[in-house]
Amino acid sequence: MDINVLNRSAPRWITLALLPTLLLCAGVSGCQARAPAENQQFQVLFDGFQLMLVDDLQTKMPIEDLNSSTLRNTYPAERALVSARVYMFRKTTATSNEDLAIKVLPKRLVVIGAQVTKAPQSSKDFIYPFIGGPLFVIRFEKGGHHGTMFNRVHTSEQPSQQWEELIVAYK
Repeated sequence: MDINVLNRSAPRWITLALLPTLLLCAGVSGCQARAPAENQQFQVLFDGFQLMLVDDLQTKMPIEDLNSSTLRNTYPAERALVSARVYMFRKTTATSNEDLAIKVLPKRLVVIGAQVTKAPQSSKDFIYPFIGGPLFVIRFEKGGHHGTMFNRVHTSEQPSQQWEELIVAYK
């Protein structure tokens, strides 16, 4: 057997044997996206919303029963999720509530390193009140804390008096 034939075929054999391993390593490292820095996570999560106020979270009632008109802006400059706080945002984007609840917000929660524990999977998971809506609830966990976000639609005959809000409770 000619020694030159062995020398030429050995690199190809090694390449073919290592190719699946190299592809696997490249695929795994490509799938591991880093979460945004802590100071950017709030902006990433709530892009398309305007922060209206931050207040202490009242734990005596279910969060869905919270009346946002009773909240005070106790922590106006706070731009991070802090335990035992409630946040109220106004929606500033034209994205539909269905897209926000099914696609956008769950994806953003994952991007910032949170685990979504409950979110609508289809339009059947929304609440459709007589006026306003559709309404949704998303629950998540991050850093040992639990969060709940839900939306409300305020309607009025005057367009300037209509708005949508997102309320986020973090404990």
